[in-house]
Amino acid sequence: MHMKNVYMAQMSLELPGSNYYYYPYSVGVVWAYATTQPGIVENYQLGGLYSVKEPIEQLVDRMVDPAVVGLSSYVWNVSYNQALAKAIKARYPDCKMIIGGAETPNKSENFFADKPYVDYLIHQEGEMSFTGLLQSFVGLKSDEDVPGISINRNGKTLMTGPSQRIMDLSEVPSPYIMGLFDHLDEMYPGKIWNAVIETNRGCPFMCTFCDQGLDASKITTFSSKRLMEEFWYVGEKMSKNKKGSQNAAIFDANWGIFEKDVELSEHILEVMNKYDWPKHIECLTPKKNRENLLKINDKLKNRVQLQLSMQSMNLDTLSDIERKNWTAQEYLDFVAEIQKRGKAAFSEMIIPL
Repeated sequence: MHMKNVYMAQMSLELPGSNYYYYPYSVGVVWAYATTQPGIVENYQLGGLYSVKEPIEQLVDRMVDPAVVGLSSYVWNVSYNQALAKAIKARYPDCKMIIGGAETPNKSENFFADKPYVDYLIHQEGEMSFTGLLQSFVGLKSDEDVPGISINRNGKTLMTGPSQRIMDLSEVPSPYIMGLFDHLDEMYPGKIWNAVIETNRGCPFMCTFCDQGLDASKITTFSSKRLMEEFWYVGEKMSKNKKGSQNAAIFDANWGIFEKDVELSEHILEVMNKYDWPKHIECLTPKKNRENLLKINDKLKNRVQLQLSMQSMNLDTLSDIERKNWTAQEYLDFVAEIQKRGKAAFSEMIIPL
């Protein structure tokens, strides 16, 4: 049977003068999930997975007869992705071009009129929608039965309704354990890779500028077993690569908010004791229960990023976006705790707010 080539790309954030990149976790986990579903491994193979911007024609040259290309868009790569999609479609007009990620517009009525080279948009969680599209391309279902997507119908937009979330994350294999990122050191020599870890999905808060809390009643979590397999796998890999990154990035919306996060830190400490990795843990500070993050930091040898998330100091703005900050004294108290640990305090602000 002729296997169809699937290519995935999540171009990493690049900072001027820096050689640090993030593993393309989002597209990795989307492909990992797809391989567990009917009709995928029988019809498709992963032709390539990319994470570093390079000249677009050079990247297209890497591809061999792509049947499907999936691109994950963020503010730092959305323009590159659109240019890449256009170039791929020009060379391979039959290739199905799919774009998802945080920069995918939920209001997509006019998207395809301006960008006819894109066939589908995926909104919100991507695993089930991407898999459904792959199944539709081999006749297992209609693309109109795939939830959470926008379809290009001759420049007109057909939306298929709300996306579906995976409520049991044990169904999602780890892209690390599958070895999906093992080739990146060789493909991109000299790059330093930061591990991306996801312990849960969702957010209990409903800030109106953010879409992570749209389904606030359902926070889903990965098992401790799966998470520790990832930490042990990456820790061992990094210990053998002396030029590799010593950082891990936990990209939950509120890591440390739950007691399970404190419990997980005990297991991370075991990896840290054996491999001296990670030396630094990047995370998004929770909006409450920040004392948990202090506990985690103290367990993990003072290696956890501690920050203050304010978004805005304007009380009217905070009311409009349904966000409640700490009092000024609570911020000062937390800064004092950070300084006790010899760390610098910094904060996140959303300038337009």
